[in-house]
Amino acid sequence: MSFLLLTRCPRVLLATRSRVLPSVGRPYLKAFDGVKSSTRPLTSFSTPIAKLHYPEKLAVYHVGVTKTVFLGCLKLTTIFLFTYTCVFVAPKIYQDVGQPQWLGAAVIAAGAVPLLFVAYITSPFVNFIRIKLPVFARRSQEQLLRWSKDIPLDTEIEIATIRLNGLVRYSRLRLKDLKEESGRFGMANLKKVTSDADHSPKRPWWKGRELKVFLIGSAKGSRRSLSNSVVWERAFERIRNNENARKESH
Repeated sequence: MSFLLLTRCPRVLLATRSRVLPSVGRPYLKAFDGVKSSTRPLTSFSTPIAKLHYPEKLAVYHVGVTKTVFLGCLKLTTIFLFTYTCVFVAPKIYQDVGQPQWLGAAVIAAGAVPLLFVAYITSPFVNFIRIKLPVFARRSQEQLLRWSKDIPLDTEIEIATIRLNGLVRYSRLRLKDLKEESGRFGMANLKKVTSDADHSPKRPWWKGRELKVFLIGSAKGSRRSLSNSVVWERAFERIRNNENARKESH
């Protein structure tokens, strides 16, 4: 029994060959020496993981800090104007005996007009865009530029806009879901053409309606990196070519 146990454990046999098995021949022990010499750490057989140069969602467009700050100040101004009208102007007019009672409500409605107008025309204003990259395109700039030459229409993008309250609103869609079309008094140049029922789950009521028009100031994209700018230029051209092909098919 002990001999079978030792034959199944070569290392134990090698460590005790001079004491446990004095009668075993030297050729038999040399066979186990070969097993010991061929033993290697498991880490030497592991394949190194390629380092990814880019994140999964790459920022390919950014409108700039100056325009973002200006738009934010414009929205805050309309909010303060409406608040001042409701808190100070309208109650004073309402309490004035010489003024009709409906005038206070009219002042509140007039103060809400700039707020609603600015919210309507600035909601499509795109702050930044991120595009989802496949794994091989994240390895190097060369692979990224090669992939961007023929970007698939199913590529997912994430468009960020600013709400009236200053919070960021994200719209996730695909390149083939967009078409170039002007709208909202020239404050939008991209429109979503597919409905939510096609591939998006139903939105909760507290999130509001999904934004379907977008304004991108320049197709040249972000200037922080040449590769990022080129990727968005080619993606925008892919959207335009897809719209032309859609028109020709009809």
